[in-house]
Amino acid sequence: MRKFYPLLIFPLAIFVLSISSCVDEYNGGINDVESNLFIFAELEAGEQLELRVLKTSAFGESTNIQFPEDAVVILDFGAGSARILYDASKDMYCEELITIEENKDYSIDVTLERSSLDDITASTTVPVSKGFETAAIFKSSNDLDQLELNFSIAFDDMQLEDYYHVLPYFYISKIVGTDTIVGIEKNYVKFGSLPRDLDNINSLAHRDGVIFNGSSIDGNEIAFKGLAGVTLESDEVIENITIETRTTDMSYFHYHKQLSKQILLDQTNLGEPVLVGSNVVNGYGLFGSFSKDVKIMILQ
Repeated sequence: MRKFYPLLIFPLAIFVLSISSCVDEYNGGINDVESNLFIFAELEAGEQLELRVLKTSAFGESTNIQFPEDAVVILDFGAGSARILYDASKDMYCEELITIEENKDYSIDVTLERSSLDDITASTTVPVSKGFETAAIFKSSNDLDQLELNFSIAFDDMQLEDYYHVLPYFYISKIVGTDTIVGIEKNYVKFGSLPRDLDNINSLAHRDGVIFNGSSIDGNEIAFKGLAGVTLESDEVIENITIETRTTDMSYFHYHKQLSKQILLDQTNLGEPVLVGSNVVNGYGLFGSFSKDVKIMILQ
C-alpha cells in the first residue's frame, strides 16, 4: 500500500517554475529515518519540459535538502524517449527540443546514481483544452481598494470528468499626460464568493486561482466574484482582465486541492489532517499536465 504524508510548504517556495505558470511547492512530511525523492512538473501543452528533482533526508527534527544535478532523467513520449539534462541556470531538468502536445502520453523515470533509493516513475496524459467564453466583466464597487469584479465562464463541451484551474489577472496602467502606460506586473484576482459546492470548487491557499471539476456545476457555466486586492493611485486604472483557464489532468487537480486544504488546516488548527496524495511511484510530488486558453476582456 502506498504511504501518504501530509505536506508542508516552504516560506520561500522551494519549487517555483520560472515560466508563466508560477508554482509554490512543498517539502513532504519526512519520515525520521528515510530519505525521500521528490519530483515536480506541470507539463504545459505548447511548452518545453521543466522538472524539479529534490532529495531529502531527515535526522530527528532536522532535514537535509539536496537538489541533485546528476540524476538520470528519462522522458518517454510515445514516439521515442530522451534523457533530460540538468540546466544550472534554471536549477531544474529541461529539454528545449521537445514540445509538449495535447492528448499525448508522457512518462518519466528518475534514477539517482550512487543512491539506494529506488527509481521513481510517473505518467500523465496532457488534456485537450476546452474552449470557453466569458460574459462581460464588470466592477460592482467604486472603492479603489475594494474593487469587486464579477464574471462568468461558459465552457464548450464540459464533461463530468474534466478538471479546471481558472486564473484571472490584470495589469495596472498609469496615465501620463495623454498616454496610458501598461504595467508589467501580473496582479491576480482574489476570489471572494464561490459557487455552492465548496468541496469541489476551491480557491487555492498556496497559489493563485480557483480549481473545480465538471461535476461541480450545473450545465456548463460558472459565475465568480473576486477582489482586485490592490489600492490604485489617482493616476492608475485597470482597463482589462485576462482570463487564463487551464484544462488539467486529474493528478494536477487533486494534488492542488489537497495541498490547499492542508495549508488551510495548518493555519486554523481545525479539522482532521489532510493526506496529500502523489502520482509518483516510489517517490512523492506531482507529474501533472495542462493545456490552457486565454482571453482578454475589457473591464466594464
